[in-house]
Amino acid sequence: MSQEDFVKTLLDETREEINRADTKASILLAGTGIAVAAVVAGFTGSEWTLAGERGLVQVLAVLAGALALVGVFSLGAAVFPRVGKPSIGRARYFMDHAQYPSIPALMEAVGREYANAADRHVHQLRDLSVIVKCKYRLTQAGELSTAFGVGLAVIAGLAHHFLGP
Repeated sequence: MSQEDFVKTLLDETREEINRADTKASILLAGTGIAVAAVVAGFTGSEWTLAGERGLVQVLAVLAGALALVGVFSLGAAVFPRVGKPSIGRARYFMDHAQYPSIPALMEAVGREYANAADRHVHQLRDLSVIVKCKYRLTQAGELSTAFGVGLAVIAGLAHHFLGP
């Protein structure tokens, strides 16, 4: 296997990892959205309000809501498309291709990339790896924040039950 073929294999694996990261974050975002909607529906459908609760329950509930919100935003950011900025004079990605005012100008840029395909693939590998790393970090932050938010919500519910308003 040549070095260029090896880089292409790594590039394919990195693209698959982007898809996995997006799928994981999307599933977690959907599940979190359903859970948040259920909690909001529970609050709006009952006469229970935070204003009548003890300070501890209020603080825990607000922190739980804030952490859940951070989790939702983190998961949303993980699946948000990254289109990037075009590299002037390059033809590595679709944003690069879209910068050219004419087909002949694009063909010239494609020719330059073709002349050094191995370099193009290595640049793509690095750029896509940065994207994967970012997506997984955001997914981790979303999972942790949501988990802590749910944990605090459970503690707030227990405090409400045992301490009363």
